[in-house]
Amino acid sequence: MPRYITKVAHKKWITRIDAINKERREVIKEISEAAEKGDLTENAEYQYACEQRDRLSQEENMIRSRISELRGFI
Repeated sequence: MPRYITKVAHKKWITRIDAINKERREVIKEISEAAEKGDLTENAEYQYACEQRDRLSQEENMIRSRISELRGFI
């Protein structure tokens, strides 16, 4: 059975994707700054920023997957 989405919900998800991309750009800057501090294996700031980047990517992938499963607007 096809699943549908409202225009409001679709816009909410697209807005969240935009926010994720903005956050990701900030996290990438943090990764770059942390990488400049030296040994990455013991750099907690670098490791945390990488975890944040991965979390944001997973969230975006989940949203995009859900949107792709939908058939249209109600």
